[in-house]
Amino acid sequence: MSSRKTLLEISYHDDDDTGMYRVGEIDFGVYGTFDEYIKHYGRNGLNEILLSLCHLIWHTKEYGGRIIKEQQLYDEKPKEQK
Repeated sequence: MSSRKTLLEISYHDDDDTGMYRVGEIDFGVYGTFDEYIKHYGRNGLNEILLSLCHLIWHTKEYGGRIIKEQQLYDEKPKEQK
């Protein structure tokens, strides 16, 4: 059976009753396994991480752009068509 370890975590606040965070605020966490991974896999591991982050950037731009465009089209429709 395969095993997984978390290297990074990206999350957002969807509620906050403390006033410390803004709803929608992004948190980014790096786990200790991140450094262990790079030490173990070296340059290839670092390249894997960077390629994964590049894919995340592409995915964010591609799908985020589509969502924004769809929202803009929706906002431009006359009220009776919504």
